[in-house]
Order: sequence, then structure tokens, then C-alpha cells
Amino acid sequence: MLKRIQPAFDQTAVHSQDELEHGAALELLLLVVFADRVLSDIERRFLDSFDADHPDWDSATFSLQQQLGPATAAVRRALASPAAIEQLVTEIDARITTPALRADLARLCHAVAGVDGDVAPREADVLALIDARFT
Repeated sequence: MLKRIQPAFDQTAVHSQDELEHGAALELLLLVVFADRVLSDIERRFLDSFDADHPDWDSATFSLQQQLGPATAAVRRALASPAAIEQLVTEIDARITTPALRADLARLCHAVAGVDGDVAPREADVLALIDARFT
């Protein structure tokens, strides 16, 4: 399944080289992964491989590996309430300004949500928020 969605992730660096946007995109993808409060093995493997698959996102001042912890913490805080989730999506929306990346993010989030073969109701709710902002 990861091989099916990996080309989409590789395209994100083509859309933007901005580190703030990369961090926001990572938060958005993590929000989808953790939305159902269940981290499946395939989602865990996705997270483990994401950094290795995006060396072009790393720079002297930005590392996906270093951003994974703070991004995960931000997502976990947001999962405390629907209002907090909506606020995080609003903040992410404000940080991603590259039109091509914005256009692609909703599709990428849907791909991540479906990577484990199931889109849970909480994931669907988060995807609806994302679709409203990014499509």
C-alpha cells in the first residue's frame, strides 16, 4: 500500500521548498493518522519511512525527524476536542501558501487515511475539515 501512495508524497517537495510549509504538511498528515486514536502497523510503518523517503525536505535548519516529535505533540493536543482540531487545521491552513501544495494536500490526506484499508468516522470528520480548507 505504501508503494501506491509514495509517489504522491514525493511530489510534495516539488510543490514547495518552504520549511514552515513542510512542518505544517507533516502536522496535517499526522492529524489524519492519529484522528481515529488508533495507530495501525501500516500507519506506523508509514511514519517510520516518511523521513527516509523525504531527504529533499531536510536542510541545515529543518529535519523531518526532528519535527516529528513536536508535530505529534501538537496533533495529540488538538485531539482533545473538535474545536482544538479545527483550530489546528486553521493554523496549518495559514502556514501553507504554495498553491500547488495546497491543492495536493487533501488528496494526500485521503491517501494516508485509506492506507490501512479503513477510513474511521473520526478520520472522515478530519478529512471533511481538510477538504473544506484545501480543495
